[in-house]
Parts: sequence; structure tokens; C-alpha cells
Amino acid sequence: MGGAVYNEGTLVINQGTLASDQATGGDGEVAQYRESGPSSRGGDGLGGGLYNAGTLTLRQTTLTQNLGSGGFGTNLLAGGSLNGTSKGGGIYSENSFTLQNSIVAGNSADASPNLFGTLAASGRNLTTGDPKLKPLGDYGGPTQTMPPGIDSPAVDAGEDAAAADFPTDQRGYARVAGAHVDLGAVETEVAGSPFILSRLLDRIGASGMVRGGFANLPGGLFTVFASTNITMPTIQWSNLGPATENPAGSGQFEFLDPEASRYPRRFYRVTSP
Repeated sequence: MGGAVYNEGTLVINQGTLASDQATGGDGEVAQYRESGPSSRGGDGLGGGLYNAGTLTLRQTTLTQNLGSGGFGTNLLAGGSLNGTSKGGGIYSENSFTLQNSIVAGNSADASPNLFGTLAASGRNLTTGDPKLKPLGDYGGPTQTMPPGIDSPAVDAGEDAAAADFPTDQRGYARVAGAHVDLGAVETEVAGSPFILSRLLDRIGASGMVRGGFANLPGGLFTVFASTNITMPTIQWSNLGPATENPAGSGQFEFLDPEASRYPRRFYRVTSP
């Protein structure tokens, strides 16, 4: 019970991340005999991320990709199964608890995949659907985190008043970077205008294809357009498709222009959602 945390006392988690933890019920041993033969029931997996039997408060916290799974059981003669079940892939709570500006989504269990229990108090939270978070990794700060992607429903979805006590996020970065505070432990940074590298273009072999590059915030989404006339309306520019971050998480982006060698000069425009 409780893949990452088991609480029987008073627990407050502010701006923390619990991810990729698992609570698994034990496999059953033969403890009873039925008409169909000796049987055993697997244990239940409760609270893949956190099991609460005390007092619990979560604020600006992220629980995702946690798993509850039941243990294996058997009915030996009948060839049947008495497997355990699982509840609360994110949180299983015996008592009511408080949840504010938090993400408890993207977890897995047989029943109540994200939350099992009663909320005593809650503000704005994300407890269903795909939170669209970036993979657990180094995005600045002393610990690994999972920031919301640009298209995450957690972006700007928080209650500003509930975040007044948190001027910075889990990493120590400014807490409000957009119109409103984000849900979860990490604030999405607002990308600025791309900074063009000093060596913008490289010709690739004899193909005439040109590779361009620029730098911006890691994890950004950018689309590149090309034109021979900088005054041409944007809708008439050629769409070269999305820029590729290489290597991932570096903030260095590349794009290819297969038509560049056909023109004496070429202009590029980079947009971000």
C-alpha cells in the first residue's frame, strides 16, 4: 500500500512530484479450501502513488504515471483466478483530504485510477484525462520534474489566490509565468522570440538542402516558414513543418529547407503556439 508514500500521521506536500511509483498486492498462498479445491486470493494494490490513513494536504503537487496492481491468486483445481484488485492509482485515502492546484491524473488502477477517497476541500485541480506533461527529467532546479507541455490543460488553469504562498515552483523558478498559475508542481515557462544562432545555415552535401537552427526554451513547439519575399503575407509563406529539438531537452532546434538552393536569398519565420 502506498507505492511512494504511506501516511498514518499528518502529511503536507507542497510543490512535490510523485511519478512512476507502484503499489502491488502480494500473491496469495493457499489459505482456504473450497468445493473446487484449494484457493488463494491475491492482495489488493492500493494507492500507487500515495496511501493515506491520516491527515493529508496536497498543494501545487503532481502525481502521475503511478500504478496500483493486485496480486495473483488461484483456484488450483478449477483453474480459476482469485486475483486481488487495485484502487487509487494516484491516491488512496481512508480519510477525507485536501487538494489544491494539483495534478492527480494519468495514473492507473482497476478502479478509481487517479483518486479513491473523499475531498474535504479542493480548489482547482486536474484529476481526469491526459495531463500532457513532459517526461520526468532535468528541467532546472535541484530535482527532476515533469512540467506541463504547451498544450497541457494544466497551463494557466490554477487558482491564483491558492498559490499566493508559493512565489516559486518546485525548481525555484517564478511561479506565475502566464495569465494565471499552472496546476501542479512546475510552472510552464513562456517562450520568448527565438534567438537565431550566429551560424544559422549549413548546406548539406551536394543536395542543395539547407539546415537552419535557433535556440529557445527546452521543450518548446515551433513551426518554421520560408519565403523569398519578407513582405509577403504570412499565409503565403511555405510551411517547412515543425522544428526538431536536437538533442532533446537542449533548447537547440533545427529545421531543413529542401528548396533553399533554388533561390538567391531566403527568409525564415518561426512561430510558436
